[in-house]
Amino acid sequence: MKMSVLIPCYNAEKFIQRSIDSVLSQSYSELERVIVDDESTDSTAKIINSDQDSRIRIIRLEYNLGVVKALNIGLDACSGR
Repeated sequence: MKMSVLIPCYNAEKFIQRSIDSVLSQSYSELERVIVDDESTDSTAKIINSDQDSRIRIIRLEYNLGVVKALNIGLDACSGR
């Protein structure tokens, strides 16, 4: 059964690398990883893009829509539970 991990973020440069490392360290093989960058203005996007891990799908929003809309966009993009 495919499961999804969804990480919405906005200006999360202090915490995003630790979050990415945490989801990448999960041993469950059927785990989909989706990050939604809600138009961050700090270095969050640079950190996310530097990982280049094929297990992560990145969605970058063109406008800051807020956490609820970012979550809904991410949920729509997920194919797992």
